[in-house]
Amino acid sequence: MLSPTWAFAVPAGVMGGAGLLILLAAGISLFVAEPTQILFGNYWVILAGALVGLGHSTALLAAATHLYGVRAGYRRPAASLVRWSRWVSLETMLAGGTACFAAGLAVLLGVVGYWSHNGYGPIGTMLPAVVGTSLLVVGTQTGLGGFLLAVIGGNEAAFLARDKSSNLIEGASNEVDPDRIGKRSLRRAA
Repeated sequence: MLSPTWAFAVPAGVMGGAGLLILLAAGISLFVAEPTQILFGNYWVILAGALVGLGHSTALLAAATHLYGVRAGYRRPAASLVRWSRWVSLETMLAGGTACFAAGLAVLLGVVGYWSHNGYGPIGTMLPAVVGTSLLVVGTQTGLGGFLLAVIGGNEAAFLARDKSSNLIEGASNEVDPDRIGKRSLRRAA
């Protein structure tokens, strides 16, 4: 029940995936379908933007709680976390967050340009504005999440720093402490 996977990662995947699917369907229908046949309207697009932002922040919580459990010694690092740790660091999260934020800013500047070019009248769809603001939110969360993971990871830019001589996670107990986890977790860890 208190597993980071079930408490955070699965809901993050559901929310983020649903939001991205709605945005994708709305984007396709915007360019392909007749205006009367659009499956997802403006309210669905706003909901999708919120789902993407919530899914992303929940994914960061999943990473943070799993990393904390590894550092505290009551979780083993998941194989996926070890694989991702080779590429994900404070620097890559800051770079990715900055790129995402810049893309969102560019989309919103495009919306303002289109709006001003058309006499500041109503725009038929909110999709570009929602995509732009979602990119701003995800970019900001990614950068700040990088700092959070670096702090939880022991103030290291590499969240799961490896001891090169022993190939073990530095600062973490690489053995599972049976007093800190339940019996069910021990069966899975064995």
